[in-house]
Amino acid sequence: MILYFFISLLFANSSADHEFKMSVCEIVYEENAQHFQVHFYLFQDDLKEAVYGDPESPLLEKEKIASYILAKTKIELKDKNVELMQREMKEKDDQVMMTFFSEKINIEHYSTLSISNQIMIEKFRTQTNMVYVSLPNRSKWTQILNAQKTEAVYEL
Repeated sequence: MILYFFISLLFANSSADHEFKMSVCEIVYEENAQHFQVHFYLFQDDLKEAVYGDPESPLLEKEKIASYILAKTKIELKDKNVELMQREMKEKDDQVMMTFFSEKINIEHYSTLSISNQIMIEKFRTQTNMVYVSLPNRSKWTQILNAQKTEAVYEL
């Protein structure tokens, strides 16, 4: 609920020409399904600039956006890469939400979760990539990543 409020507040007054460059990545481990669900919240114009080189591009191709996000994001459990598969893309006003899920994975066998998020830093040196991680029976972790710090490691 807090994350939804934060994201709504952040994006509520956004416009096509905003100075603050930010994305939000929410990583949730679903214990019953034993997989990760990963949501990315992005500004459309920033995403179009990063993917197409034009913030006014009329189109967002789901497969192209998914490929871009997967190329710029990496999740590992200890040394095992967590493969993500695209689930859906939703557009609302000037925002995009892209959702992925992982294969079935039992996190009890791992001691660390590593995240690398380099989304849009090649275009925007002031890009901030917020990462929220929710695991069963643990407090939510929050990490701020940017061009100087693109990786974070969590002890499980």
